Amino acid sequence: MIDEFYEWVIEESRLRGKRMSKDRRRSGARVETESFRCAHCGALVIRAAFTSGVINRNHCPFCLWSRHVDWQRAGDRMSACKGKMRPVGLALKRERNKYAADSGELMVIHACQECGQVSVNRIAADDRAEELLAVFENTGLLTARVREALRAAQIEWLTQDKLGIVLRRLYGAAEAGPAAHKSEGHRTRRQGNTSPNAKKRYN
Repeated sequence: MIDEFYEWVIEESRLRGKRMSKDRRRSGARVETESFRCAHCGALVIRAAFTSGVINRNHCPFCLWSRHVDWQRAGDRMSACKGKMRPVGLALKRERNKYAADSGELMVIHACQECGQVSVNRIAADDRAEELLAVFENTGLLTARVREALRAAQIEWLTQDKLGIVLRRLYGAAEAGPAAHKSEGHRTRRQGNTSPNAKKRYN
């Protein structure tokens, strides 16, 4: 049984490698598989698409912080900045690479702490849902500088009235989500919120 499982893992990795190679040829981005150490929290992050579900992982699944390593497109790794990028909000991706607050894949917004550049990145399969929710809750703390950068980049961040959308994307059910979220929020305030992204002003 164990041997069959490992055979399946090897075959699945081989097929994923073929799919990633095709994506790399289309996008021109490099496909990276090695691990890296998060510059913010120090966690060891696995880049393999088998666990993350994305071709070019660019942020930590634990604290969601990233590095400013891409220049013109995701995965090119040509930026000279290399500054740390804070997760500052969530957005929804629409078709033709446009962003809006009504439909599409849930994305995380990063802002570089060195040069101020903002970017929208895919959420990985193993990103912590509670951290993504904490980032969403703190969107009201965005500074004028970050808001202006987002508007200039035509990135529309999700505001608090979009909680139902966020809960559906993260947990799959908006009906039960808000009640559970409210209960969890009460426990968090009572016990003390230990989330790295809780109540931090995003500048």
